[in-house]
Amino acid sequence: DMGPYILGRVTDHFGLDIVKVEGTFEHLPSGVDSRDDYTLTYADGCVVHCVSTIDTPREEGVEYGIITGTEGSIHFDSISNPRDIQILDKKGNLKDVLHVPPMLHGREVAFTAGYEYEFKAFAKALKEGKKECTEAPHAQTLTISKVMTELRHQANVIFPFE
Repeated sequence: DMGPYILGRVTDHFGLDIVKVEGTFEHLPSGVDSRDDYTLTYADGCVVHCVSTIDTPREEGVEYGIITGTEGSIHFDSISNPRDIQILDKKGNLKDVLHVPPMLHGREVAFTAGYEYEFKAFAKALKEGKKECTEAPHAQTLTISKVMTELRHQANVIFPFE
């Protein structure tokens, strides 16, 4: 999948002004990408290196994520639907933990699949007469789509209609 959830987290934290995308990919015999390694360069010079793989130790159905920078790192217990986000300094010391309560219809629930937030934002935008969600504006969706298309082409993944 070349990391749409990762790109969502990256654009949430670093913005949309991506000027260069470079990647390398490994595929299973079926053609599914098993390891994606790509770099995003921003107009301000910021460089974000992303890696996603299906062969890391993990609990069933949970894909953790880490954003690493010069001052420390941010650890997500699940890149697609984080419950806990840990902030560490560059020595690895825990500085803060953000707890994200799973929500459905405005109340906490024991389990979510990850799209409940999107549905909630969509319903809110409709009620407010908006044409897009504040939480995921069209510009972010289009930026992620353009990056994904470029990564697919670099990985030689071409859809039949292209």
